[in-house]
Amino acid sequence: MFRNSIKVWLLVVSSVLLLTHASDAVKKSKSEELDNKSSQVIFKSSKSTLEHPAEYAFDGITDGDGFWEAGGGYPLWIEVIYDSPKTIKKYALHSGPDSEDRMPISWQLQGSDDGLQWNILDNRDKEKPWGKRQVREYAILKPMTYKHYRLHFTEGSTPTILRIYEINLYDEDNANTTRTNFMILPDGSIGWPNLRLTNRTGGEVALADIKDVGKRAQGGGTIAIQPHGDFLRGAIDMLPTAGKPPQADALAEITLHRIVPSKEGFEMVSYSALATDKVPFGIIVESGGVGKARPFVFWTLREESMDFSRMLFSEAFRITEDGLLQIGRRRGSGTADSILKDDPALTDHNPVDALFVERQDPDKPGGYNSDYIKIVAKTKDSRDVHRYEWRLNVQVNGKNNDAALVISSSKDSASYNNKLIVRHDGNVEITSKKSGLVMYSPSGKRYKITVDDTGTLKTSPLD
Repeated sequence: MFRNSIKVWLLVVSSVLLLTHASDAVKKSKSEELDNKSSQVIFKSSKSTLEHPAEYAFDGITDGDGFWEAGGGYPLWIEVIYDSPKTIKKYALHSGPDSEDRMPISWQLQGSDDGLQWNILDNRDKEKPWGKRQVREYAILKPMTYKHYRLHFTEGSTPTILRIYEINLYDEDNANTTRTNFMILPDGSIGWPNLRLTNRTGGEVALADIKDVGKRAQGGGTIAIQPHGDFLRGAIDMLPTAGKPPQADALAEITLHRIVPSKEGFEMVSYSALATDKVPFGIIVESGGVGKARPFVFWTLREESMDFSRMLFSEAFRITEDGLLQIGRRRGSGTADSILKDDPALTDHNPVDALFVERQDPDKPGGYNSDYIKIVAKTKDSRDVHRYEWRLNVQVNGKNNDAALVISSSKDSASYNNKLIVRHDGNVEITSKKSGLVMYSPSGKRYKITVDDTGTLKTSPLD
């Protein structure tokens, strides 16, 4: 697992370095054009809004926020630059659910070898009005081979703004040449079709792809994954076997390291899924060499009135180094530094419901028992392993609105038998006919108290 963790860690470091390099390259650019460089294609535009840059016209999304938009009046242009020259035979423009009155009506498709001298390949003038979610394809009568292609828009339905959801350029094999597998976007993002993996440097930065969010209150991580539209997920899928038969060391894992792993040692927590079906999903805390074993803690933190100098905190549970589960160990308020230092003065000692078992509210009249809490012990003889199961829950009687705490037990595969019932009115019932109440005398002797059919109590010594 450590070997796989090293690979994941190196992959994360490489991605961060790539994102940092892309971001620095954009910052150092003196050009006012908005460009998008990748190993396959470059997109440029004369103008773009911050939230809807040029590459959004080639991301395969024809709904939601996946459109290119430019304002300030015509003329406007958008350019595609390929690694090697291509022959484009036709192209298509897509309107969206709300862009029909912002689509162009006059333009030229131009080609160039150097991006300086342009030749007209197709000319459109005074096209008819656009409808919602409309796709129009345009054939190029005399295709030629160029490395640079540009749509030069001279007039639109609205004079001051242009909005296009998607642009496609098709080659002689009728393949869409603008759909790339990998892009680096102007803000340092890495993009794939239908997904944008974004480099965020922290601080108050706008989340342009999510409506009604505004700015982040907290300086965040370097990578954020944001879905396009309300129906798509932002997700990373890690597949340990890629369809091949599983092996013992086939692993999909996200690993967080506290120290840089090396042959000297490591400290890490990993979220793992091994390919073999005999191994469950796991949150695994590992250490080795100079690394120290540390507990796994699940915290909840709340900054009241956005005051980061004082937080309300609760330690929902802690798994210690030796595997002990502690529930509700600490809660209170204090500074982040004092919380991390485990200052005992911060703890609120008032009791709360640390372990809570509750059924969902019913939608029909009737009584609904609670779920069970089960405890299992085992013994082993020369042949078999035997299970001793105890469980408790709250059972209700809907007819008289009564509820009782019921403790029952079972051995191996036998049915559960109730052993003790504590009624809501305070009465305690011992349900087994041969059982009784065992009490100790002052000298330490044990006596069993039972009752016969006449209601007479009988005391019998057990020692």
